[in-house]
Amino acid sequence: MFILLLSYILFRDIDFLIMALRRQPLIAIILISVALVIVPLVLYMAQRITGGYGLQPQAQSIDFRWQAVDGDWHDFSDWHDGPTYLFMGFLSCSDICPLRIGQLMQLDTWLAEQEGAYDKSVRFLFITIDPDTDTPSIREQLIDQRSTRFVSARMQQADLDKLQSILREKITTQSGQLNHVGNLYLVSENGTLARIYTQWQLSTQKMLADLTPLLK
Repeated sequence: MFILLLSYILFRDIDFLIMALRRQPLIAIILISVALVIVPLVLYMAQRITGGYGLQPQAQSIDFRWQAVDGDWHDFSDWHDGPTYLFMGFLSCSDICPLRIGQLMQLDTWLAEQEGAYDKSVRFLFITIDPDTDTPSIREQLIDQRSTRFVSARMQQADLDKLQSILREKITTQSGQLNHVGNLYLVSENGTLARIYTQWQLSTQKMLADLTPLLK
């Protein structure tokens, strides 16, 4: 629990910390340097304790309403075919979002190669946090058309805020620019949060070790 709590604090607030200390660069450099040492250590300890790559949160079920590019509304719990990778972001993001999409594409390639080896399917659900810019046509072109596993969604703002709070996915707007944590969430087929991958955890190969047991 201590490891998970410390990880949440580091990953949620590091951007805020950097901005707050811009006027004190020496202190900022010291704190960031310490974080660069502590964060990998925390992740290593978490992996040793939980026996997996992603952080293992307390078991909790999540459900919410979302709208597909065709305008139809769905419940997250409607999906019973297998696990879901859940990611909140925006398509004009030049930082973590392209990396996450790249990760999911690698997973998609691996799953295509394993066709028929597992009974369960996997869904990659991208939820936009900038629906005014990420229109259905843009989302369809950049997300949904990649493969049948990729699905993009928008949510009502109140529901998005609630989901953000549940997942501790801190989203802020500063000088008109969206900022977010960029975590990737692995949810089991029964809607239970199974793993959390922070922006420090980008090894697709190691993610597969967490995914495989959920496909059996």
